[in-house]
Amino acid sequence: MLRELQNKFRGIKSVYTLLIILLILAPLVMRDPYILHVMVMTLAYITITVSWSVLSESGQFSLGHAAFFGVGAYTSALLYRNFLINPFLGMLFGALAACVFALVVGIICLRMHAFYLAIATLALAETIKVVVIMLPDITGGAVGIGISPLFGGDRVLNYYIALAITVAAVLTILGVRKSKLYLAFTSIRCDEYAASSVGINPLKYKLYAFVLSAVFTGFFGGFFSFYIGFIDPHAVFNIEISIAPQVMTIIGGLYTFSGPIIGAVIITLLDEFLRIKMPSGHLIVYGVILILCVIFIPRGIIGAIRGRGRLA
Repeated sequence: MLRELQNKFRGIKSVYTLLIILLILAPLVMRDPYILHVMVMTLAYITITVSWSVLSESGQFSLGHAAFFGVGAYTSALLYRNFLINPFLGMLFGALAACVFALVVGIICLRMHAFYLAIATLALAETIKVVVIMLPDITGGAVGIGISPLFGGDRVLNYYIALAITVAAVLTILGVRKSKLYLAFTSIRCDEYAASSVGINPLKYKLYAFVLSAVFTGFFGGFFSFYIGFIDPHAVFNIEISIAPQVMTIIGGLYTFSGPIIGAVIITLLDEFLRIKMPSGHLIVYGVILILCVIFIPRGIIGAIRGRGRLA
């Protein structure tokens, strides 16, 4: 049994290694700016989705990840505009700001039931957006902030930075899944009271998950501000950034490692395809497809594949 699991892990590791190599070589073959942009946005949603999946492992559901993304974006952009801080240092400060923000919010809100937490985080993200709009002298208000694009807007170099952030996020989450933290998260999700009875502090570990989920979300938010060269509250605090990770994780496979990644890739590309082919009604078709997926593959793509494997 142990040997079988080891062989399975080696197979998964080989697949992801090959995938990373292909992603590194991709810009050498596909240099079209539009394709590179779609790839960068796909990497963005992979990063946010795998970050959100850590939160779900501990039984929490947030509808406010746009707040972490936006805090990271505005921190990086404001530091660059006002103090000319190096963009990469600004991204680190963006991630740090998102972590501090998550820590404060977590201490206040994590005692709530998962459903109440989802509502609270959604309201908080919208509140932060309103605050940013109402402070035009500091944040630029609804107009937004313009800054110099990273590498002069070179899409290939920006793509590699996005890829590095995503790989770091995925490897970090993989490390968490192999640590004692993951055991604590899953025990809390399965039965919080039972976890408490064996010495696991639910609030403490929920806070770990909440802050960890904010790190790379905030970091990518900081990168996004330099990648686009312009941010505004409606873009970086967009509710889609909060909703999409949940949809992508559920479609790919909740409580799995590969599910959030697969879901993020499929849904991002599907959304982009429908946006081009059906600019007026793409959201309707997109919604119908998602409903059908939930009905016919409730455990997600990974769950369906595993189920067939067992039947076979």
